[in-house]
Amino acid sequence: MEKITRQSLANGVSERWKEQYPKDKDGIQKKLDSLGKVKNPDAVDKIIGNTSWTDVPLCSECGESGKDFVIMVGQEPDYESNTAWLCKDCIEKIQRLTTAST
Repeated sequence: MEKITRQSLANGVSERWKEQYPKDKDGIQKKLDSLGKVKNPDAVDKIIGNTSWTDVPLCSECGESGKDFVIMVGQEPDYESNTAWLCKDCIEKIQRLTTAST
């Protein structure tokens, strides 16, 4: 399990970018690296030119976007992985379901 936030995505963007684009043709890798270890998500978005690298994934249960965070459960995301992302509201629903008497 892992908590995914815009900040955690921004902080890990240099490694993910390098894996996706090993040749730094446009100097984006160098710019991302210059932001330091704790990166401002808005600065990352500006360098890349969009928010796709810092957007918190949609909740797999309710499908809503724009959440402050999601918890990733299951396998590390890959093309054939079993992975789900759950928002706080859906996690609270799970807690209510598991504590409710039948």
